[in-house]
Amino acid sequence: PQMAEFFTLYQQMTPALAKEIPQINKLFDNKDYDKVIKTTNDLLSKAKNNDDRIFLSLNFAQAYHAKKDATNTQKYAEELISLGPKFSFGYLYMALASLDKKDYKTALANAKKAVEMLLEGGRHGNVYKWLEKRKHELRINSEDER
Repeated sequence: PQMAEFFTLYQQMTPALAKEIPQINKLFDNKDYDKVIKTTNDLLSKAKNNDDRIFLSLNFAQAYHAKKDATNTQKYAEELISLGPKFSFGYLYMALASLDKKDYKTALANAKKAVEMLLEGGRHGNVYKWLEKRKHELRINSEDER
């Protein structure tokens, strides 16, 4: 489900920013988190819409979490929640930052909220409903062709 969230976000990003995703993914794959942060910082000027800013905040949250920097992970998780209150990644990274700070009550509350966003079909959330609808439409079309 979270990959579906990301795919929806990717579709709505500005092309100039979207083309940077492979480079950033490669940096993540190489565990070069400092370079992810620098590259993401450099891309801030290219952010043209809210989805661009969500993507950049997500990169920051992921990179800081990988560096075990709970304070900055939380900062960018809060930014993600502010930019996209129905985007589950913000709550996920808030939960992870809270776990790192041993604030288990907050971690659990945010983990539950992340799952809720996926199940409720938040703006970037539940693609399952769409997939089920599409599957049903395909089944009807194939039956009509018989």
